[in-house]
Amino acid sequence: IRREQVHLRGSIVSTSSDGHRFLTRIDTANGPGMELVNIGTEENQSVVFEPLPGRDMLDIIPSPNWENFLIVYSASPNTTHYPSNEIAIYNLYSGQQWFIAGDDLPYPENRSYGWYDNDAIYIFSENYGGEQPTARVYGIDYHPSGLPNCLVEAFPDLWPSWLDLWERFNANLRPDQLGYLSQKLCEISPGAVDQINAIFYPSPTPTLPPITPTPAAIAGVPVCLTSQFPDQAVEYARVWRQISAGLSPEQSAELEKLLCEGLGGASLISGDQGYVDEVNENIQVMTINVHTGVRAVGGYIPQREAVQRRSLQLVLDELYRITRISTDDARLSPDGMLLAVHQPYTFVTVYRLLTPYQTLADNATATAAPQEDDPRGISIQPAPTQAFDVIDGPHPTLTPTITPTSPPPATEIAPQALNAQVQEICPYPERYSIETPPPDYNPTGYLLVEVENSGRIWVLDPSSGELRPDDRLPACYQDGSCYFSFDQQWMQHNPNGDLVISRPDGSEAKVLYTALEGPVWPSEYEWVGLHTFKYRYEAFMPEQYRNPVALIQRLDPESDATPTPFMPLPGITVNELYTETITSQPDSGQLALVRTSFNTGQGTGYKYYIYDRETGTAEYFARLASSGSNELDAVWHPLGKALYYRYPDLDDWYIFDPVMHQHRLLGVFPDGDWSREGLYRVDWYTMPPDEAEAREEAGLLIPKLSVWDSDTGLTRRYCIPGTAAYSFGGTPLVWSPDSRFLVFRTELPEDGSYDTVRPRTFILDTQTGSVTELTFVVTRIILWTDSVPERP
Repeated sequence: IRREQVHLRGSIVSTSSDGHRFLTRIDTANGPGMELVNIGTEENQSVVFEPLPGRDMLDIIPSPNWENFLIVYSASPNTTHYPSNEIAIYNLYSGQQWFIAGDDLPYPENRSYGWYDNDAIYIFSENYGGEQPTARVYGIDYHPSGLPNCLVEAFPDLWPSWLDLWERFNANLRPDQLGYLSQKLCEISPGAVDQINAIFYPSPTPTLPPITPTPAAIAGVPVCLTSQFPDQAVEYARVWRQISAGLSPEQSAELEKLLCEGLGGASLISGDQGYVDEVNENIQVMTINVHTGVRAVGGYIPQREAVQRRSLQLVLDELYRITRISTDDARLSPDGMLLAVHQPYTFVTVYRLLTPYQTLADNATATAAPQEDDPRGISIQPAPTQAFDVIDGPHPTLTPTITPTSPPPATEIAPQALNAQVQEICPYPERYSIETPPPDYNPTGYLLVEVENSGRIWVLDPSSGELRPDDRLPACYQDGSCYFSFDQQWMQHNPNGDLVISRPDGSEAKVLYTALEGPVWPSEYEWVGLHTFKYRYEAFMPEQYRNPVALIQRLDPESDATPTPFMPLPGITVNELYTETITSQPDSGQLALVRTSFNTGQGTGYKYYIYDRETGTAEYFARLASSGSNELDAVWHPLGKALYYRYPDLDDWYIFDPVMHQHRLLGVFPDGDWSREGLYRVDWYTMPPDEAEAREEAGLLIPKLSVWDSDTGLTRRYCIPGTAAYSFGGTPLVWSPDSRFLVFRTELPEDGSYDTVRPRTFILDTQTGSVTELTFVVTRIILWTDSVPERP
């Protein structure tokens, strides 16, 4: 008995018949692969298969001897070969041998793949009228703009005017169509502008009436022949006269009936190759020699050489004849010289064959009596099968069309006086309480909060800590249906089912629609700007339109004026291409970040524009065509003062000024919540662990909160005394109406982790850096407002 320890890097795909070799699937940093493992030796051999961007490996098929591998990639609409796909052939010892794609392969429909033998693969496919693979057009050079270089050289002053048109061609034509168009344009003599424009802007061609072909008809010949094969009607008439010669009219009629009923498209005229064509015309099979790359095509899968399977029964019969031992539990060794037999309640007995298996098999074949011919049988002479047509090897892949260079990102730094500077404000080593507040502690307004187990809305005075319930506040606070303006000075809610805007305490209410007007309520509404309520509704304008039209109304609740409603802004289209709106400028919606898509050859790329709806102009500023992400991160300032965006492969943010229409480098653009006037942005800050540990060991406070000034670029960081390295990430922060104070609820490390621990409510003064504890009974902070009902 031989025992070997085998170390496998992957999963077993197949095992050799003698159990001495394993074919395993491995995964590496460079892609998947196959490894041949030989037991008892260190001579393992592996090969890695190259992944293709935007495609999957659908199958890895090893040859019978495990020395070659057929790799089948998925089809991708972004490649020049679509709707076909690509395949590759790898050798275990020498890597990739062939890469074959597109029109070098058979029909793309209903494909199946396999090995004909160790030297050739086959590809089976069926054609039922689907789109055919893209042809390859060679010999076209392209300018960096994307236009054919011949046009740029021949028309140096005119070619820029054709860029938009060429982009539309590139979006709507298949690669081979674009290649043929380029060839046609390059054949035109320099200076022949009229011929170029005739191709670019063709005149409409008059529509001609359809022509119905008249079937060929020959007297005395069945119409089914001449109508189905009009191009061969004369030849079929000659054949018909030969086979119908000497027949009576009744016999001719019967022959015609049989012929027309059985006519399935097979030719009646014998060709020169001497074969009967029974090949399905919808089927195409291609074989490819893995050594030479030579391809051959036909209409059937070639017969493989039959694999001789050993018959164990021959050996068992001989065993019984000699030893009178009968068994069905036996195994023959790979070389056919040994037989292992297992019998119940005994050991395994190994017999050596004095007559090798192959000799037994040859004797059995030689002594088989041939069957005599049956004189009553009907024999048919075999017809030779149509041979495969040998064609050339695979063609070289095309060099992709040159992708125009993207406009470079802005390099001018945004005009912020303190850009990227950081100021730490941690002057107090201890927290304060509301009973002993810090110097200059003077918050104004009131906090609307919920208190544990009360079921009511309470008013909390941040200057004194006084709490009182107030049941006169709008009911929307109870169910969370209050919808606040950006500055939180106004809100929309639905008391008694009406559509109302009012102050947060319910005062200065304006009923826009009553509950009875529900069927004609606005289809959509939102707060824009600081506190402008914008809604969309349908109305009749009989002087201009027969049917109701959509209108937009904008109301400023602090003004008595009622602006004239206007129709929604039209959709955006750039260069007559499908255009996607990424984000529109808040408030006015005049400017929008939009993009058009194009094929990169590996995926989808995008051209980004700033589109002005008033002027209808599109400012092109970015083109992303990488094999990874081509998405811009982009967000408008909530008041529309700036567009912040970032490229997928860059850490820095950029800013677009909608007034000056300028792009500049911003650098840092932090996350967080905007202050009421849109100047500051606050978020919790986590210091790098090594810095935090060093500060804690030195007895210094650790900054926990960060406030960014969007005008100056300055970032201020604040500490929460007594919290050590405790993290506050995810804790909600609420701005005061004057954007000076911040209120939040949180547990502290000193409170432990008991279920009875109640979060404390703190106020941070961003001017002084002080932190004051208000109370520990608040369970939710709803709003910090200037307006609450007066005390009764």
